Amino acid sequence: MFAFIVGWGGALLLLGWSLVMNRFMVSMFNKFSDRLPEIEGFDWEKFQQWSAAQGTLKTVMQILLAPVIIAVFLFIASGLYHLFLMLVRGNRKNFEATFNVVAYGTAAQIAEIIPFCGSILAWVYGIVLAIIGLTEAHETDSWKAVFAVLGPVILCCFCCLVLIVWG
Repeated sequence: MFAFIVGWGGALLLLGWSLVMNRFMVSMFNKFSDRLPEIEGFDWEKFQQWSAAQGTLKTVMQILLAPVIIAVFLFIASGLYHLFLMLVRGNRKNFEATFNVVAYGTAAQIAEIIPFCGSILAWVYGIVLAIIGLTEAHETDSWKAVFAVLGPVILCCFCCLVLIVWG
């Protein structure tokens, strides 16, 4: 439950900052709309109305789907961390311990209240919390927790690199 409250709160904070920045961009668009280039068959006013409608739909979908996305994230992240802990024999406790670490690690999302850099800070602090949490919860070495947390990210980056180079 903690993860849903904090995760949804973080999502709403991020959405709030997104709306503030969107309003700023709309005001800048209106201010400089007389300087926009004339493009044959393109109506800037209709484009602005369409863009506003898309923003509203996006906002509603983010609010409604946030709990589902949080639940999916919790299970996928917990599963990956636990799998990578198993690879280095660092899983001295069950899956529930890993799930609790990931769930309580969502507390880092509160950093999203900070404009512009809050998401990055939340991401970095979430990694730190996961490493410390896995080390303590599973009573394992910290390098095993680092491997469990950073291993999936490194593997994903490696696979993307292989696809780019040889794809």
